[in-house]
Amino acid sequence: MEKFKETAKEWIKLQNELRKECKEFLMRVLKVNNNHLEWDDTELDSSVCVTYDGGNHPEYASNAFSTVTAVNLNKDGFITLEIEDCPEYWLDDVSTDEVWALCDFIDEYLLPKE
Repeated sequence: MEKFKETAKEWIKLQNELRKECKEFLMRVLKVNNNHLEWDDTELDSSVCVTYDGGNHPEYASNAFSTVTAVNLNKDGFITLEIEDCPEYWLDDVSTDEVWALCDFIDEYLLPKE
């Protein structure tokens, strides 16, 4: 087997684990914040963006840098994002790299430091 294929197998395994850990982190944070976490990035030193797929109109409505302004746990138990292009964008539609960036942003800028 080619070396890059072996590395890819390890990378995919790590990405799956990272995504699982990030979702667990978000669930914990949301549950202690009444299933909703919102922020105003104009008051922070940073912001976080995700790639929006454009919904029903990807040919003109997609956005590679859609700013996230809130995270929610909906009534069905799914994590959704409020982004500049969509009020309820499913976390499952976001890449693992972007989910990690969201979690890192929340941990760095929104949670109290011990």
